[in-house]
Amino acid sequence: MTEAPRFPELAKAFYDKGPGRASDRLAEVLEEAKARGEIQLNDCHSAADHFVGMLRDNLHLQVILGLRPPPSPTEAEAAVKSAISIFLHGIYGADRMQAPQRGARLR
Repeated sequence: MTEAPRFPELAKAFYDKGPGRASDRLAEVLEEAKARGEIQLNDCHSAADHFVGMLRDNLHLQVILGLRPPPSPTEAEAAVKSAISIFLHGIYGADRMQAPQRGARLR
């Protein structure tokens, strides 16, 4: 990442083959679900980018910075499940899909 300014073509190739590719494919899946009426999204690619970013989260950054060892398989699975749950259900969860009324406090 620190060499990206010196080698922009390498940075672009890395992004296109990794995070960008994952976002593009997920956006396609979301567009298909949207076309079937299963989901309502204005911008499927933006949602896909958000999800891929959620998967990378601070755990990834901590490992990259050498602040902690890589997560165990159990930790990695828990992080992925959490990202999926928040992506699909938001912070309210599946049983509380309605947003609070304006001015209401979050519990």
